[in-house]
Amino acid sequence: MSDKAQPDLASLLDANLGPSWSGDNLSSSRPSKKKSIEQTAHRERKSGRAPSDSRSREHFKSERGKIRQSRKDNSARPNYPRAPRTEKPFHKISFFPSPETFNAIAANLRKTGRTFELFDLTSTILAKPERFIVRASIPKEAIDEEKALCVSKLDGLVFDSPDAVIDHLIAKGLGNIYDVQEVEVEPPSGNFPAINRCGITGDWLAPPNYHRYAEMIREHHATKLGNIAFDKFEKKIETVREPEAATAWIEEMRKTRKYKLTKPKDDDPEHFDSLESLRKHLLFHKSSAFVQTCTNTEFHGRLMENLSAGILKDDIEITLEQQRRFPLDTALALLGRFRAAKFHHFKRGKKGISYLSPIKRRRRVAGECFSPSIEALISFVEKHPLTEKGSLAEKHLGISADKKDDPKNSDAIRTLARDLHWLIAEGYATEYSDGRIEIRSPIAGNEGKSKENKIEADQKPENESINPKVDKKPEDPGDAPTDSDSEGLR
Repeated sequence: MSDKAQPDLASLLDANLGPSWSGDNLSSSRPSKKKSIEQTAHRERKSGRAPSDSRSREHFKSERGKIRQSRKDNSARPNYPRAPRTEKPFHKISFFPSPETFNAIAANLRKTGRTFELFDLTSTILAKPERFIVRASIPKEAIDEEKALCVSKLDGLVFDSPDAVIDHLIAKGLGNIYDVQEVEVEPPSGNFPAINRCGITGDWLAPPNYHRYAEMIREHHATKLGNIAFDKFEKKIETVREPEAATAWIEEMRKTRKYKLTKPKDDDPEHFDSLESLRKHLLFHKSSAFVQTCTNTEFHGRLMENLSAGILKDDIEITLEQQRRFPLDTALALLGRFRAAKFHHFKRGKKGISYLSPIKRRRRVAGECFSPSIEALISFVEKHPLTEKGSLAEKHLGISADKKDDPKNSDAIRTLARDLHWLIAEGYATEYSDGRIEIRSPIAGNEGKSKENKIEADQKPENESINPKVDKKPEDPGDAPTDSDSEGLR
């Protein structure tokens, strides 16, 4: 892991990724003001009166634009640039969290005990390529046509054909496949009225009428401009019709390169006169050693930038942009991973927004008793739902910030932190990612009592009392709240 970029999740997981229905996310878009403006304009049009200057159509457009911009500014998710619409991707692309990213998020949730919105966690993973794994597969119709994905065995990059893999390995010089040696030879002879030159590097290429012209420009592109598309390179080729150009090129041709395999076998040639001949030899005789064909594969997201331009890269970028805007497919895959890791999933609100929690939520049964301090805390949170954790000391205990260091007040804050820690750990209280606390109302009636009795019968040890929650306090030092919990309430 030392040579790989570590996922920077701490800042994102500590950011305000709160529930969309919380107070901070009810933005200042002022929909009621927009409605009143439109209603006024409608009444004016209906009465036949000319609209006033302040209610003109330009004013409506301006107001509408401000409201839309306000909603965008108050959104918790990043504003990704919209990609142009294209046809349906040929490859099937999906994204999954990398093991190190998933383990970091899971450890953070278990440590804090907080509840996060599923889509927000998914957006956090999709925000940076080093946080996810890309899975690519080809459709059944293409498999029937004997098409396949080609994976480089040396670095794991995926290509559309074996030719592309060999070109990539030669251009990058990976694996020390071959050695290059310069030797002196007789320069070519003939009439060369024009010489082509690379407009990017300034090197002389070859005369257009030279029999090795196509081979030499391909070799120049592979060795010096592998990160530039070949079409773009061709457009930059210049033609020089001066005798000095032919003289300079002929002088350069007195030295040529010979290519030799690093680990040749008995049936391999001793050397190759050009990079193109080496490429053909690797493609036809050594392809199985460097290329693996498959119908589906996975690779790390950090390799995306090294993919060559083509259909596969376009499909990945289009699918990633779509998932960043509405990550439904990725969220469902992430949900399966969290369920396998024993996390709990529930939905909240009229829209059924999904949340993930390391703790299973519980509801109190009518008549269930707790210690006086816990009863008081429950009563306060029920009367003031979604209260911020950091404001409980002041709002619930009446301890202001300038009096928190008083010994008596410090003891009260520690008791509050211990009670809140116990309620969250037992599932009676839910702490959302923005620090707001929620306690659900108790289950009323005989139905609730029967459910609670069933749970206790399944979970209660033989030597445990009938009602262990009365005056229950965390006695195990491992269950006690840390100093950071108390500090969060101050």
